Amino acid sequence: MHRFTLATCILLTAVTVGSARGHDFWLHASDYRPAPDAPVLLQLVVGERMAGSPVAFDPDRIERFVVLDPGGAGRTVPRSARLRSGALIRTTTRGGHLVGFEGRPALAELSPAKFSAYLREEGLDSIARQLATRPRTGRPVREHYARCAKTLLAVDGDATNFDRPLGLTLELTPLADPTLPGPLPLMLTFQGQPRPDALVVAQHANGLRRSARTDSDGRCRLELAAAGVWMIKSVQMVPSPAADVDWHSYWASLTFEVTE
Repeated sequence: MHRFTLATCILLTAVTVGSARGHDFWLHASDYRPAPDAPVLLQLVVGERMAGSPVAFDPDRIERFVVLDPGGAGRTVPRSARLRSGALIRTTTRGGHLVGFEGRPALAELSPAKFSAYLREEGLDSIARQLATRPRTGRPVREHYARCAKTLLAVDGDATNFDRPLGLTLELTPLADPTLPGPLPLMLTFQGQPRPDALVVAQHANGLRRSARTDSDGRCRLELAAAGVWMIKSVQMVPSPAADVDWHSYWASLTFEVTE
């Protein structure tokens, strides 16, 4: 078992990640409000509407897997570690611990009809408008997609550190403590820059759904009044510079638990 420490002791056993492009992807924690030094199992899950299951992931496909402690110190989980079923962490310091994961791109092919339905579902209106001006060829659409997942662990009930970005390619960052019920302001960034006019969706474990679009500064506000685990997500797409791929898409998610 590989070990390393920050103010946090990480006991890494494995990690799982979804391979299906057309589903949500998030980091699931066995406890989002652990006591100091309590073990927390983290799993990368693929599914829909907060229902899913972990699936195997090739460790060579990990771009980054990081933990940031309340003091701002962070470490990268080594990609060379032997990964099997999950990541078990121990957070020894009171305060918010941010965990971030980013996978390397994978290739998917979709029929034009399925690709159009996917654009509608994820609110990618600008891409749909671009396609409407292009000749229809009938050939499959080739897309590189990459996943960016993030979770907040409020150790000993303290979410300090919630607003620190981790440098993921597509990243959702709370601008207020997300563990408190009520309106939650967020920022969406793509390659470190605010991303305007993007659909952001929040899903609760009980089926509740909230959505909003980012403004010109990449910000939006979601009403998260219900206590429990929430997953917030957004998808962004850009044209591919490669001749054999049409688009690059990036999927961001953020999980945390709202208190009573």
